[in-house]
Amino acid sequence: MTRKQFLIQSVSSYFNILLGAFWLILGIREHKPFEWILGLVFLVLSLSLLVVLFVQWRRHPLVDEALDKRLTLDFKESMKGMGIVFGIITFGFLLAFGLVALLT
Repeated sequence: MTRKQFLIQSVSSYFNILLGAFWLILGIREHKPFEWILGLVFLVLSLSLLVVLFVQWRRHPLVDEALDKRLTLDFKESMKGMGIVFGIITFGFLLAFGLVALLT
């Protein structure tokens, strides 16, 4: 696993940790047991995934500059593609709801 692969894969774990902590705190504040239990489970699973990624990166390091560049380029291109698809879907919904609002 390269350093960039570790960073790219760990970003989602960081957001999941924040989401789990948010659910945990919100569930405790509002006395909702389902919410804080779900937040705690989410937090534990996200932290364990981050630890597994870190251990895998430390035990099996791979230093290949060409692979790092290709992975970064692939990640950027996939993000652009997802942005384009999301934009097209959003435009379709806006167009459909706009036409419904105009015609009714």
